[in-house]
Amino acid sequence: MLDIERRHPSPAPSSPADNGNPVAVAHALLAARKRYNRFFPKVIFRDSAWDMVLELFVAERENRPVCVKQLMAATNESCTAAIRRIDQLEEILILARSPDPRDHRRVLVSLTERGRLAITALLCDLGASRAC
Repeated sequence: MLDIERRHPSPAPSSPADNGNPVAVAHALLAARKRYNRFFPKVIFRDSAWDMVLELFVAERENRPVCVKQLMAATNESCTAAIRRIDQLEEILILARSPDPRDHRRVLVSLTERGRLAITALLCDLGASRAC
């Protein structure tokens, strides 16, 4: 435990994430990320990798395919910056790209097993779920 955690323990999760369900925790985090822009300049709390991984996790659990363009839109970053981040996440085996079998002009993005395990473990830890 970090010294700062001893002095300022994290509050228990609240709102939709109360039940500890990893999808509920992911939805709550995505909603919070979108609210940041109301209070801070966009450049302050920008972490497109986190946004992408959360978006892919939720989409997978909801059985929704995600194409590169949709993932770029979810980050509110420039196309160049978003593609660079996708490249980085693919390089470290967190996500993978594949051709869309229904529309060969599109490229789908999904979590790899490694990415899925990592984000699930983190969301379970954040939600303190016994169901995970």
